[in-house]
Amino acid sequence: QIDLEMLREVVLTSPKLTGDIKVFEGVKNLQVLDLHGTQVTGDILTFRRTQFLRSLSLGNTNVFGDLAALSHPFDLREIDLSFTKVTGTLEGLMGDPDIFN
Repeated sequence: QIDLEMLREVVLTSPKLTGDIKVFEGVKNLQVLDLHGTQVTGDILTFRRTQFLRSLSLGNTNVFGDLAALSHPFDLREIDLSFTKVTGTLEGLMGDPDIFN
């Protein structure tokens, strides 16, 4: 079994991959998560306690939630939520103006 607490980077992009992103809840040291093109599901609110997340790629998955879940202060630099069920406004992300640079 993998000690999720120690994970810093996860790249799993198989279209056959399924599961709930909730398994990453509380993985505080996670910096890169790339699950694009998979069949994963879950609420992006899962990442509300992930302090060091820099890159989040969940495009073409079944994730959902409100963009405001990603507005708390952390070092997020890249977001791909294309073709997901995530809703909200871009203004919800403006807590970190560098995210658009």
